[in-house]
This record gives sequence, C-alpha cells and structure tokens, in this order.
Amino acid sequence: MNITERVDFIIKEKSISRSKLSSMLGVRQNTFNGYFSPEKEDALAPYLWKIIDVFPDVSRDWLFFGEGEPFLRARPEYINIADTLFDLMRLLGDDPAKVAAVGGISKQKLDSLLACHEP
Repeated sequence: MNITERVDFIIKEKSISRSKLSSMLGVRQNTFNGYFSPEKEDALAPYLWKIIDVFPDVSRDWLFFGEGEPFLRARPEYINIADTLFDLMRLLGDDPAKVAAVGGISKQKLDSLLACHEP
C-alpha cells in the first residue's frame, strides 16, 4: 500500500469521508483530494502526524511506511524528535531542506540535530 491507500484505509475504517478528514486536518477539500494523485502523494507527508493526532490509535510506522499493523493498542507517551526526523528522511529522501520544511524546523537546526545523532 502507498501513502494514499493507507490514508484511504483509515478513512474507510473510521467511517468518514475525505471531505470530513480534510476538514479535521484544516485543509481545503479540493487541495486535499489533489494529494491523492500519484505525482502529488508526497504532499500528504506533512499531514500524517495530524492524522495520528486526530486518530491516536493509528500506528505511526504503518501510516508512514506500511510496516506492522494499522492500529495500536496504546499511543506512545512521547515522540523523539531525532527519530521523527530520521523517519521523515526515510519517507521524503535525503533532501535536508525538504525534511526541515516538513519537520517545521530550520535547515541549520536539522543539521545540528543530525550531527548530534550520528553514531
């Protein structure tokens, strides 16, 4: 399953519509629907965390990467920012500027975090 198929799966399982989810995420319906085309599916990436906020029982690993089961039994208590950035890099590729923009941090801060996280 790709990202759009996983988001559509959540929509179906939660018995809502794309329109309802777009409203819950604060995205115009036409804009949100446009993200479901293959060439624009990367535009859904910034909304994946919002989907998890709206539906805390959705598995982050499943929603981002298709790994594991779609739903959690319990929501993690916290999210490690460095792990989150590395997850974004796995999802978006190694373009630091794109990862920083989606992660909502400056390129300089991303470089600093990555330097501290190197093994």
